[in-house]
Amino acid sequence: MKRSWRLYPPKQPPKFNIGDLVMFRSKTAKVPGRWGIVKAEKGSTDNRCVVSFKDRSAEEKEVRSSRLLPVYRMKPEMMAIVTATTKDFRQACVANVAPDDLVLEIGSSYGEASVALLRHCGHLIGLDVSAEAVSSSKERCKEFVQEGKADFQVVDIFKEPDRAITIVSASCDAGGPAVICIDIGGNRDLFSVVRMVRWAEITFRPKLIIIKSEEMAWNGTGRDEFQAIRDRKMHDRGRKRKQQEPSSTGNVTSLTDGVAGEEETAVVKSSAALLNVQIRDDGIIENGDMWWENLRNNVRCPAYKHPLQAPLHTGPDGVAICRYHNYHASGCQKGQECEFRHDLCHLCRKSGHIARNCDVLLCDLI
Repeated sequence: MKRSWRLYPPKQPPKFNIGDLVMFRSKTAKVPGRWGIVKAEKGSTDNRCVVSFKDRSAEEKEVRSSRLLPVYRMKPEMMAIVTATTKDFRQACVANVAPDDLVLEIGSSYGEASVALLRHCGHLIGLDVSAEAVSSSKERCKEFVQEGKADFQVVDIFKEPDRAITIVSASCDAGGPAVICIDIGGNRDLFSVVRMVRWAEITFRPKLIIIKSEEMAWNGTGRDEFQAIRDRKMHDRGRKRKQQEPSSTGNVTSLTDGVAGEEETAVVKSSAALLNVQIRDDGIIENGDMWWENLRNNVRCPAYKHPLQAPLHTGPDGVAICRYHNYHASGCQKGQECEFRHDLCHLCRKSGHIARNCDVLLCDLI
């Protein structure tokens, strides 16, 4: 399916034109933002503009441009927005959901993003693999849960995709979620992120997908620009820059780190360059469909810094598949004394090979 791809925030601060739909950010996260339309590009100073708000007040107000977020979801095409940081992810989410939207949040975690989304959308379904996180989300969003506006469930979509579909379908009167927000934990390996996005896209065909993934953002921007994003992320958190200078290859965690070596990630390292991917100043990824097709068809087995960073998978008999045997360069040192299965690939659960040599494509795992 055709979908435009955009990086958020854009390379240059957004320049708002008359007629642009925007969201005015409140000073506190507890107060919802306000949608409006730009009526004048400049106010009393160059860093201000006039906005007509689309609420009952119909108020026109001169505001600082820095308090405005661009709204993309009203564009006619299907769209995906990729962000690298939690702050940018939450901003993109709240600015691009409508009051009547059904939102699916994959990786709802402890509900920090959920409560912000619920102040702007019609209904939210939050899915997470952690029972503790789901319990926290229900407590944090208790008011919305009691109103029937929010539902949080424990489910591992990779293991129980049919159950996830059943949960979402139960909340959909017609069609599926209009917006899907995906944040499946920290700097998750690109393989898992792309696999999750592909599942969501094929299963529900949403109008908008918003993704938080450092790996995906790096793959779209290139290493230098991605380093700038990481520097800003550290600044936003109030941290000092690292004392050590980055190496000549950059101080970026990527799929090339870890025990599985670099051969699995050659296509990832070169995809943006080979496909002549250009990022416009407004964040649009030119040739975005080609870039996405390359990712979903060629990204294979992730490389973990440590085998135990791979999720726990079991065989049909319930016995765990050995992660050391599958991902460590020297294999499992316990050999036949290991209590876990060595006869199955940790990735595709088939016999005859290990995950580091698995040629499975993403489409085979959907």
